[in-house]
Amino acid sequence: MITVAFCCFFVSMEISLVSLIIIKDPNAWRLQFDVTLVAVLFSGIGNAFRGGVITWCLKRKGPSYVSIFKPLALVIADVVDVTFLGEGLYFGSLVGGVVIVAGFYAVMWGKAKEEKSLKNTDKVECLDSSDESSPLLQNRQ
Repeated sequence: MITVAFCCFFVSMEISLVSLIIIKDPNAWRLQFDVTLVAVLFSGIGNAFRGGVITWCLKRKGPSYVSIFKPLALVIADVVDVTFLGEGLYFGSLVGGVVIVAGFYAVMWGKAKEEKSLKNTDKVECLDSSDESSPLLQNRQ
């Protein structure tokens, strides 16, 4: 969580600096009590919640589960665009969505099969840095 907090902090600093250089009008920086304030709050709260959920999932299931959901967000965005915003659904988006979802389920199927095979065997294969099969990572004396 600390790493995610530091990452968000430094990205915020970089974005603030770039924004101050690009947008020179001071009136553009005032928040009004209307939809702009709601958008800023929703974005901040949503990003903080997303960072926490991603960190929790990473700790619980590992990096392959977390990384597979990133492309799935594009499919969800297309569905929301078509459903709520009335955008058109293009053939390329449809084919891309099918490929992403098929890849998602293929990875999930492979991970489930791998976990099932590891449960059926008594031997757990894990390479440590001090293992004989990884000589480059060993400490030389």
